[in-house]
Amino acid sequence: MEVGTQITDTIELAKFKESDDERACYSCYYNEVLNYHNNYGSQGWDYHRFVFKIENSSGITRFLVLHEGYGTGGHTLYIWNYTTLEWEEVDTTALDTPDQTLSKTFTSDFSDYIQGGYLHLLAMSNVYQADTICTDYVKVETTTPSPT
Repeated sequence: MEVGTQITDTIELAKFKESDDERACYSCYYNEVLNYHNNYGSQGWDYHRFVFKIENSSGITRFLVLHEGYGTGGHTLYIWNYTTLEWEEVDTTALDTPDQTLSKTFTSDFSDYIQGGYLHLLAMSNVYQADTICTDYVKVETTTPSPT
């Protein structure tokens, strides 16, 4: 897979939809916080970037982000913060054995992370110029009040 290529193949996309040890492992490189989509050849951090469409984000009372996978030297999960314009660390592990689960539940400041109905996650290996970041499962789960 080329750097910055969007996965559209339904077989490849299915690998992310459940925790079943069907992993997608690709090397992409991340080198600058605000310029993460550029190709820096063999220099940078291996990463997977995920964009989630969040319906009715105005009614959210909490949301969970979760990534199951592994990277060389472990991996870290980040969420894009629209207020600070920076990737914010969600969770990290130094373990590089399959499958490590990184997650966090957010209970406030939702507009910091969801704008225009979109939320962005980045799973990145912990070793610079590593060879591997693998994803088995990734999700965003939102909670809204029950209708009365």
